[in-house]
Amino acid sequence: MGEVSVPDVKGLDETSAINKLQDNGFKYSRDYANSDTVASGQVISQTPDAGAKAKKGDSISIVVSQGKAPVVVPNVVGKSETDARNELSGAGLTVTSVTKENSDTVAAGNVISQSIADGKYVDAGSNISLVISDGPKITYYKFSAKITAPADNDSVVGASIVLKDSNGAVLEQWNSIAIESFPYSIQKTDIAEMSSGKLEITWSLSDGTEQKQVQDVTFNKQ
Repeated sequence: MGEVSVPDVKGLDETSAINKLQDNGFKYSRDYANSDTVASGQVISQTPDAGAKAKKGDSISIVVSQGKAPVVVPNVVGKSETDARNELSGAGLTVTSVTKENSDTVAAGNVISQSIADGKYVDAGSNISLVISDGPKITYYKFSAKITAPADNDSVVGASIVLKDSNGAVLEQWNSIAIESFPYSIQKTDIAEMSSGKLEITWSLSDGTEQKQVQDVTFNKQ
């Protein structure tokens, strides 16, 4: 029996490739393999190659794609965002979304959770999202007050005001305020994690001396 040319079945889906071989008088054998470039179900290669001579009734071997090889998702919880991205990328995954949440247990900048559980097998190139810790939620406070001059203020020429937190650190100060500016309004916002402090007012007198007034104050949540 004479030889005929082997048909080209590369790139065909499995069923179409088999039908084409049989229509041309060939038998077939098949195997399966992963491929990063050939879609699942399509023929990656054939032996003999297309155009080669073979006898009708000979067996043509085809390799059918199973798509990209699955990859196992690593555990990146607790790792820094940079390390997590590098590890996921190295595993063949794509980080497509990063959101931030407060956490009392996970350090700021580290991963709280991942959208695909570790140990799961997924297609290479699969998208994964991360939730990154923004650290503990910070409570902010504010303070405002209207300062009035002393009742007997004939000798008062001005004042300086200092607002301190409960540890004595200066939060804000208002210097060299002329007595004509009183009543004088003060305001301070974004006081982190401090609910109280002290207000210190230093009154400047016309004879060059000073009188200091100190009072405990409470801050309000923003």
